[in-house]
Amino acid sequence: MWDRQTLKWKGRNAIRVNYLKCLLMAFMIAILVEGGYSSYLNYTTESDQEEQQDNDIIPIEELEEQYGLTAEQAQQVSNLINQLDSSGIYSILENGFTVPTLVLLLLTIFVFNVLEIGGDRFFVGNARAADRQQTDGGPSLGEISYAFRSGNYGTMALGMFMRKLFIMLWSMLFVIPGIIKSYEYRMVPYIMTEHPEISWQEAFRRSREMMYGSKWDAFVLDLSFIGWQLLSLFSFGIIGILYSNPYYYATCAELYRALSGENTNAYGGGNGWDNGGNGWDNGGSGWDNNNGSGWDNNNGSGWDNNSGNGWNNNNGNGWNNGQ
Repeated sequence: MWDRQTLKWKGRNAIRVNYLKCLLMAFMIAILVEGGYSSYLNYTTESDQEEQQDNDIIPIEELEEQYGLTAEQAQQVSNLINQLDSSGIYSILENGFTVPTLVLLLLTIFVFNVLEIGGDRFFVGNARAADRQQTDGGPSLGEISYAFRSGNYGTMALGMFMRKLFIMLWSMLFVIPGIIKSYEYRMVPYIMTEHPEISWQEAFRRSREMMYGSKWDAFVLDLSFIGWQLLSLFSFGIIGILYSNPYYYATCAELYRALSGENTNAYGGGNGWDNGGNGWDNGGSGWDNNNGSGWDNNNGSGWDNNSGNGWNNNNGNGWNNGQ
């Protein structure tokens, strides 16, 4: 069984070992994968300044009113919904086909989607290098193109497209089922990069099995990064580029390793990583500490703490607390 604090600790340690490579890979993912289709959204909104609003598919205010969410929860759900439509299919249904739309959609299906597989492969490989304290090696940045040279590009491209399509169809039915399905299929790119020989249907099946019983915990894991997202926003993206984006991708790689059963003695309480003894980021003040105030601490106020008010705490008010 995995716990959130351990995954985040290992994620931070992984980016410290090969910081520059992790920073550059996270930047490439942000530009090529997450930013691929957003250029069309920006194009369409800029073409009509009078109707320009934010690019949220479902307005935050609507989520607050219909589902009784707080502003922070609605923002996180809105971010997830926008990510679900990174293929742009919902936007095409709403706005219709244009030449830029078609070109960018094809690029998304055949290029941007499969680059996500390579990015995930890099961060999993970097996590393994960090376990060995391999500061002068580890995966290369060329891993981002892995799908194109894997010998199974067609299956990977189809699998990533079907993943986005299934999630989009569930999202059109209801918002919450779409979010649930996004977590159910979350491990698909990791599985396909680790096992390129399998079919996309088998990758979907394995992802469902891996995420069974862990979808809510994975959602809370994502929610614990909202503080970093706000800091990135207030710093005009600088903190995201320099730290929080690599930190998030590295943590997601650790989630895959935990769910796949890799190095299980390193996760959870007791002996292993992050067990209350000596190590990185404990016993002091800072963003990730065991005795102070910050975003991820065990005895204070913050987003992710064990004794105080916050989103996920064990002794206080919040979504998932122990009293």
